[in-house]
Amino acid sequence: LNERLSRPDFYELSLEERAQIHRRAIVGDFYVTSVHAITRGGQLVLLNGSGNSIAALSYAAARVYVVAGHNKLVGTLEEALVRARHVAAVMNSRRLGRANPCVVDGICHDESCELPDRLCNKTLIVDREELIGRIQVVLVGEVLGF
Repeated sequence: LNERLSRPDFYELSLEERAQIHRRAIVGDFYVTSVHAITRGGQLVLLNGSGNSIAALSYAAARVYVVAGHNKLVGTLEEALVRARHVAAVMNSRRLGRANPCVVDGICHDESCELPDRLCNKTLIVDREELIGRIQVVLVGEVLGF
């Protein structure tokens, strides 16, 4: 993770170079991340292009700290999936300069969004965690991220 954060050119690296950094980051003692939505019932929803964050959150990291702003809170799982795909993915595509159809009109075009720019390749829904205390969620009373 430190290697990724300390490299301003991370997204200019090849897919294989980025994958190597991702693999090292997800198997550590802890992993700090965010999610795209949290339901009233506590479900966590995360979209991911490569699957690195999903791997860490779902199993690989020994402990996971999810930091999220109040803007990520929604009522239902359906609302969480809509928020992840139609808000967070669109904003992340714009931030990363991706050539996805959603960048043009702000609407998810799942059927025509293609690789290599697509960010919504994998979806994780965490209902519960088998290892009590492994995932800690820190809610911050302000808008954080997408």
